[in-house]
Amino acid sequence: MNVARRQHLVTLALLLCWLGAPPAYAQLYKWVDAGGVTRFGDTPPPAGTSFESRAISQGLVVEIYTTDWCHWCKKAKAFFAAQHVIVHEYDVEKDPAADRRRMALIGKREIPVVVIDGQVPIVGFNEEKYTLGLEAWRQAHPAR
Repeated sequence: MNVARRQHLVTLALLLCWLGAPPAYAQLYKWVDAGGVTRFGDTPPPAGTSFESRAISQGLVVEIYTTDWCHWCKKAKAFFAAQHVIVHEYDVEKDPAADRRRMALIGKREIPVVVIDGQVPIVGFNEEKYTLGLEAWRQAHPAR
């Protein structure tokens, strides 16, 4: 078996293990640091900092394919941040593997590309489709 095929099989095996893992639930913290920058994290902010905390589902996987310069990509990331959804961001200019995945998903060089819970990719900025995708996920995975 050649090296490329072996790497592909290992990647596929890891992906299948990851997809089979049960969803976990955690807290998302939002606070403003001393420099006035809004921060998000899964660990509490420094002591004495005022913050907002919300329970989120880490079982939800949202992937977004972006570039640094894309205005619509920034709007898409802001939309999901406002919904308290953690996204897995892939910069297609800095990550050739991400660019190949994007091309495999949609067959063209457009951004942003959003994939919610492994469903049909959403090409471009579209709040309505993002909302529908999140709502479909929430209905399929009711809060415990």
